[in-house]
Amino acid sequence: MRLVVLSYPPGCDPQDLAGLVAPNDVHRSSDLQQLLQRCAGAQLVATASTPLRREILDYFPAVRTIFVPAGSEATLVELPIAQGLGVQVVPIEGGAGFLTAVAAQVRSGR
Repeated sequence: MRLVVLSYPPGCDPQDLAGLVAPNDVHRSSDLQQLLQRCAGAQLVATASTPLRREILDYFPAVRTIFVPAGSEATLVELPIAQGLGVQVVPIEGGAGFLTAVAAQVRSGR
């Protein structure tokens, strides 16, 4: 399954995802045009600041799981739309440990 990181908090180390993601699939931030290019074909998406609204979720039917910092689920993802599309939104604790926690989730088969 392909993981794309659209944005991550300061202090995170992209090396925490070594072996789980292609180097060109980890981004500090993404604007709308970049997001449209980056998410094509991804099943797993992690975002700490790039919002995923209905228009985006409808456009990427392959996305099955979205990882977001705990407490920001409703801010970053239109939850009713995600649920209706069968997309699981997984809150991740950790701030600067966001990418480490995403890696653990992916390795555990989330």
